[in-house]
Amino acid sequence: MSTKPNNIVFKIIKFLYENFIIILPLLVGSNLLIQSLNSNDLTIYLYEHEQIGVQYQSKFEVYNEGMAISKYELIQPLIINLQKENAIVDFDLIEKNPEAIKVWFSKLTKTKLKVDFDLLNESESLKFSVRTTQPIEKFTVSSRIKNIEDVVTYHYKIKPKFYDRIGKFWIFLLLFSIITFIDAALLVSKNKQLKNILNLIDTLSNTTEKTVFLSAYKQGYTEYKIRFKRNRETIVADISVLFDTLTPDNISEVTQKMYAVTKRAVLYKLRKPYLLISPVLFLISLIAIIGSIIFYATF
Repeated sequence: MSTKPNNIVFKIIKFLYENFIIILPLLVGSNLLIQSLNSNDLTIYLYEHEQIGVQYQSKFEVYNEGMAISKYELIQPLIINLQKENAIVDFDLIEKNPEAIKVWFSKLTKTKLKVDFDLLNESESLKFSVRTTQPIEKFTVSSRIKNIEDVVTYHYKIKPKFYDRIGKFWIFLLLFSIITFIDAALLVSKNKQLKNILNLIDTLSNTTEKTVFLSAYKQGYTEYKIRFKRNRETIVADISVLFDTLTPDNISEVTQKMYAVTKRAVLYKLRKPYLLISPVLFLISLIAIIGSIIFYATF
């Protein structure tokens, strides 16, 4: 009774193995789509701070990277929470982009500042300063905004972790480009073995013995040492079906179909182009990664 689930698992593993090079691009595309769907971030930057007498002034920016946030989406306004040993002395609006944004500030407790606004469209922002008795080493933000799970915070003195700076997609794309380039290079390096199989197909004629031909094809396919190819028995069965359609009038047509089936068994037309595509993807992802690191290092 336990063989049926095992067979299903085996078939799933076999399918993933044989279609690895198709599944990878789909994963990359899905990853990019998920990132774009999850890009509705509201970010609060603490971008500057200076000592003024015995007090400290910190400058904040609220920047909307996603969909518009109106007072109806802003169920609970932004509340900036400081460490309990600190205290808010004063606060002031620095700049609004655009000027039409209406903003309200309210000091809830000595360590809590409420920031409320009527509408913040995509790429709009507002800047304000907060005076405290001690420098702001850490801060958190609490709020409830429709369609936004978390408000992203950034402190200019606290750099994001290396992995967070780069972004998962660019790391994924970098690894994908390396893997696909190696795969394409290995595929092309076995062209001689593929050519042997195709040369065998070229010998087809009306007088070709089916058993001898299939045996030679099977041997050639076995010696074609390439990863991620269709099962030997399956491909030989397909070639056998095509052989049965052979007539004196369609030898060229059948050989072309056998060519196509053989190359399709290793996804040759899909994998080979990555020899040129992967270096481009590699350069793009590498530039993005280096750019991200430089951006966060100099922000």
